[in-house]
Amino acid sequence: PASLGNLKNLVQLEVFSNRLTDSLPTEWGALDKLQTLDIEYNPIDGSVPVEYSGMTSLREFYLSNTGIEGAVPEEVCADSLQFFVVDCNVVCTCCSRCVEEGTSGRAR
Repeated sequence: PASLGNLKNLVQLEVFSNRLTDSLPTEWGALDKLQTLDIEYNPIDGSVPVEYSGMTSLREFYLSNTGIEGAVPEEVCADSLQFFVVDCNVVCTCCSRCVEEGTSGRAR
C-alpha cells in the first residue's frame, strides 16, 4: 500500500509473493533510508516510478517475476545500488541480473 511511504525510518521492505496488484506506489520513493526492497512474485503492472530515485540508500532491489515493463529510469540507478534483479523484458542499464520469466531471481 502507498501508506508504507510514510514509514520514514524503514530500512527493509520484503513483500515478495504477497499478491500485490496495480502499479508500484510512487509514495515509496520517499523512503530515503530503505536499503532493501523485495517485491518479487507479485502481479503488479506498469513501470518503475522515477520517484524511486528518492530511495538514496537503496542497495538491493528485487523486481523479478512481476508484470513490470518498460525501462527503469536512469535516476533510479543510484551509486548505492549494488544488486538489482528484474525480468529480462525490462530495459535497465544498472541491473545486476535479469531473470527469465518463471525462474528464480535469487536463492532464498
